[in-house]
This record gives sequence, C-alpha cells and structure tokens, in this order.
Amino acid sequence: MKKGNELSNQDILHAVQLWMEGKWYHQIAAALNTEVYKVIRLVNNLLGYKLQTLASSVIRVKMAKDRDYVPHPMIFNWPLLLQYGINSTLKHSLFEVGLSDRVAVLHLTDFLQELEIETENEKELVTALLAREDNITKTLVDNTPSIAFQKIIKFLALLKLT
Repeated sequence: MKKGNELSNQDILHAVQLWMEGKWYHQIAAALNTEVYKVIRLVNNLLGYKLQTLASSVIRVKMAKDRDYVPHPMIFNWPLLLQYGINSTLKHSLFEVGLSDRVAVLHLTDFLQELEIETENEKELVTALLAREDNITKTLVDNTPSIAFQKIIKFLALLKLT
C-alpha cells in the first residue's frame, strides 16, 4: 500500500482513465495500490474541480488566441465527461437529457449499445428511449441496482411529460 500522497503523475493519469471507463473508487484504489479515501479525494478534488477548471481554461485560451479555431463539439464536453466519469457521447447525452445518476447512465448505456442504438442528437435519443421503454424496464430490472433502476423509471416517466 502506498504511503501518504505518493501517487505519481502516471498513477493520476491511470486513475483518470479508469474513472472515465466507469470504474468505481474501490476499483481504482486497487489498481493504484492505495486507499479508497485517497481516490475519493483525487476524483472529487483534482478531477471533479481542478482539472475540469484547467481544461475549460485551456479551451477558452485556445479560442481567444486563434479566432479561426473551430473546436469539435466534443472538446467542449470533455470537462463534463471527466467530471461525470464517462467516456462517450451517448453517456453524456443521457446526462444532458436528465438522467443524472452515474450508475443508471452506465447500465442504460450498456443496454442501448447491446441493441446497437445510435442517435444523432438528444431528440432522437429521447424518441429511441421512449420507443423501447418496456424493453428497457424488463431488461434492466434484474441487473441494475435498485436505486439506479428507480431513477431510470422516473427518468423515462419525465421524458413522456416533455
């Protein structure tokens, strides 16, 4: 077990990668051979705030210095992907349309990817979700943690109201 704050730059990069792949605090701690509380502090402080702020600043500086620079839309979303600990536009879109629980997003994304559902925008995503609502609930009820499943149910109900 590493002592003190002995995480190297390589450890931090590895932690970022694992976090964005959807790994949890205890999994990251095991991979880094450190304690869970250190990973929680790393994710919540460095990744959740400092690195996100830095990334946003770098993007703004680049745009200010190069007026012709047109960044890919994903560049703007990268700080949010880092904060949420997600690694795809589909997961980000689920957050954007209102599903704010990370566990729920990960499970629903896995389901949508198994069905090879791809959407171009959030409106198409909402349409796809509502068209498959029964299938989603039947499939996820037994393999999604109860709290996350209930959030998916409430999320789908809210989508129907919009």
